[in-house]
Order: sequence, then structure tokens, then C-alpha cells
Amino acid sequence: MAVGYAEALAAWRAAAYPLLVQVAGRYRAVITYGQLGEAVQEASGIRTRSLLQN
Repeated sequence: MAVGYAEALAAWRAAAYPLLVQVAGRYRAVITYGQLGEAVQEASGIRTRSLLQN
């Protein structure tokens, strides 16, 4: 199912926040752009073929 860009961004933002809070709560924890992107797409159910840019 295709969704608009604004809808995808909203879903990805909502999925990213709890993940980033979880990582920030662990001492010396880090997450890469690739790991974050994959986790956010998996959690939201909305995927993209576009490359992540940092």
C-alpha cells in the first residue's frame, strides 16, 4: 500500500521516538543511521527504497 510522504514521515517520527529514548537510556549506547532506519520502517510498516542520508 502506498502512502504519501507526509504520512510516512509522521509514522516514522512516531516510531523513532521510543526507540531513541530507549537507546538514550542505556549507558554508552549508540545506534547507526542504518539500524535506526531499518527499525523505524519495521515498526511503522512503511518502507522506502530511498537511501538514508545523514
